[in-house]
Amino acid sequence: MEYQRFGNYILMRADVDEEVIEAIKAVIKRENVEFARISGIGLVSKVTLAFYHLENYEYRYNYFPGSYEITSLQGNIMNFADGDIHVHTHATIADRGHRVYGGHLKSAYVGAAFEAVIDIIPGEGVHRIISESSKLPAVAFSNGIKVDCKVVRHEEQ
Repeated sequence: MEYQRFGNYILMRADVDEEVIEAIKAVIKRENVEFARISGIGLVSKVTLAFYHLENYEYRYNYFPGSYEITSLQGNIMNFADGDIHVHTHATIADRGHRVYGGHLKSAYVGAAFEAVIDIIPGEGVHRIISESSKLPAVAFSNGIKVDCKVVRHEEQ
């Protein structure tokens, strides 16, 4: 893996057989990034995507053993209060027949190329907590502004 920093931007490349999420974490740790957004593309294999089921508060994983193009990888990077790095990425992958699959990117290994841009967002007071309602890591603010919103559910419309 190799990267270069340009102010608040990092351009990175992970190499063949490197695991994508671990490569991202290595850059984040080395550069002491606390909060950022990320986007990426590449040709990967051995992909694991997840979908979170609200009914039972658990991820369901799907493994894709072949080669896939990452047509879009989007996400954010934020630490837990204890400093543990949390890379939260969603990806769409396409197979040779142009069928597309998407979800939370749990794991992928570089097949030919992976490139990403990490956009560091300056500021303090943002971290991850485990949400009581969803049981998922959620954004927490030290100085956030609380706004009350009426939630209209589909069944109420």
